[in-house]
Amino acid sequence: MVLFGGGEGGNELLPYIDFENIATHPKIVCSYSDGTTILNAIYTKTVMTLRFFFKEIEP
Repeated sequence: MVLFGGGEGGNELLPYIDFENIATHPKIVCSYSDGTTILNAIYTKTVMTLRFFFKEIEP
């Protein structure tokens, strides 16, 4: 799942996310800071361990 387009829509998507399905079938989620709301909800509702990967962007 790739999240983009600004984080203001994250709160609006939360009621439609099937957290039980995510807990049963974990997926890779790619995002910048706009996915913070959704990632926090996944972590809270599924008690899954989140793994973060960061890559520095050179100027």
